[in-house]
Amino acid sequence: MTCKCGAIYEVIETKGPSRDESSFKCVLCNKELISWTGSNVSQFHLIKTPEPDRE
Repeated sequence: MTCKCGAIYEVIETKGPSRDESSFKCVLCNKELISWTGSNVSQFHLIKTPEPDRE
C-alpha cells in the first residue's frame, strides 16, 4: 500500500477476534490510509520512506 506522501507499507491481513471499527494512519504524514470493521485484522509495516526531494 502506498501513501500519497510516498511511504510504502507492507500489509498483512489475518483473521482475528476483533469486531471493532479500526483504521490505519501513515506514520509519516498522519493521513488515514484505510479503515475497516469486522474480524479481518491488518498489520502495517513501513518498508520504504519517500525520496527526500519528493513534494
